[in-house]
Amino acid sequence: METAFYLIMNILRVYAIYLWVNVFIEKKEVNRRIFFIAYISFYAVNSLLYLVYRSTIINIATNVIPIFLITFLYKARLGKRIFVTVLIYAIAMFIESAFYALFRVLNFNRIIVYSGFAPDIILFVTAMFAQAVLKNKFKTFTSVKAIYYIVIVFLPIGSIVIGYFTMGDLDMETLVVASILLLINYLVFYFFDELSTSYKYKYEASLLQMQNEIQLANYNEISKNYQESQKIIHDIKKHLYTLSQLSSINKDKADNYRKIIEKSMDSLIIGFSCTNQILSIVMSQKISVAENKGIKVDTDVEDLTLEFIDDLDITAIFANLWDNAIEASGLVNIKSRYIDFSMRQVNGFIVINMSNQCSENLNFKNGKLISTKKNHKGIGLSIVSTAVEKYQGLFVTEYKNNIFTVEITIPVPIS
Repeated sequence: METAFYLIMNILRVYAIYLWVNVFIEKKEVNRRIFFIAYISFYAVNSLLYLVYRSTIINIATNVIPIFLITFLYKARLGKRIFVTVLIYAIAMFIESAFYALFRVLNFNRIIVYSGFAPDIILFVTAMFAQAVLKNKFKTFTSVKAIYYIVIVFLPIGSIVIGYFTMGDLDMETLVVASILLLINYLVFYFFDELSTSYKYKYEASLLQMQNEIQLANYNEISKNYQESQKIIHDIKKHLYTLSQLSSINKDKADNYRKIIEKSMDSLIIGFSCTNQILSIVMSQKISVAENKGIKVDTDVEDLTLEFIDDLDITAIFANLWDNAIEASGLVNIKSRYIDFSMRQVNGFIVINMSNQCSENLNFKNGKLISTKKNHKGIGLSIVSTAVEKYQGLFVTEYKNNIFTVEITIPVPIS
């Protein structure tokens, strides 16, 4: 019975180690069967040698060596492979040691400790949480009710408490209870992971919709400009003739007429253009919206490809920044409306600065700006923050003297 109990607990432990490895390093493009065979082999070797020899040294070796060998299925340098191997084993040992210490101090139920039930559950749960936090799953999980968070925190604790009161001996009843509790933990966290993934897809779909709307507005503007250009081109000879006649009669009238023609020509030019097509479209459309609302726009943008940033994230960052600035600027006196925007590369970092005049009644909660729109959650800047953090960047806001300022710093990956 003790052997059966250990074999079941070790399944969860090996799976938890699999999750921990995925937290720290990225998989190679390898067939899933190879990963499955690798971890099954790890489980078989680890379980067999532990049951046969019951040696501490062999137990350490059958944990550390297989984990290190498995890291070769992932993208990492040798130093990082060694570091990840040691770190994962250290995490597992810390959790086990913590429970052994609790057993000694509190006379905790020895079955759920020495069988590995409690330590393995906690190892599994911490791996799931580490994946959620480090891979930004929580950040796109903002619409989920608080009860889900309560469940995933309470479940492992509740399982250990149930084990404490029900696991008296290593018998069939204890084995069944432990197996059911382990399965419940796995299924709940599996569904949580699926749910968080679905919210991530929903988040990406909303960005795609935003991107499509911006592109449509931009294409409509291009179509409008094209039609206007056809009119001007059609009449250009007439304009030139009129201008030449005026220049010989009245130079002042000729200059005014020339300025009218130039203004008409300038209106046909797209407001912003750079190497990155998505950024050009977003910036052009948002600048057009801002200027139509009487907002003075000043841009100082270095032509950067931003090729390491995904198109959806470019939309998330720049569209939401501009929407936030346009919304805030629209609440102040039209004479005070302005948006200053700059982007440049400084010492291996993309630095983005944006500032605009704001009204005095901005709402802040826990240091975060709350939208002035009715029934609006004001998640625009939080989306920007999430996208920036994805690239290990910094997102800083400041509100002073009715001026709202945003500064974004994103490191440029070394090729």
